Amino acid sequence: MKLKQHLQRRKQELASATFIQVSIT
Repeated sequence: MKLKQHLQRRKQELASATFIQVSIT
């Protein structure tokens, strides 16, 4: 039931992580 919420949260974390990497590079 909470799978969708989990995926959304993971997606958000991945996006922010990528954003941070791009900012540093």
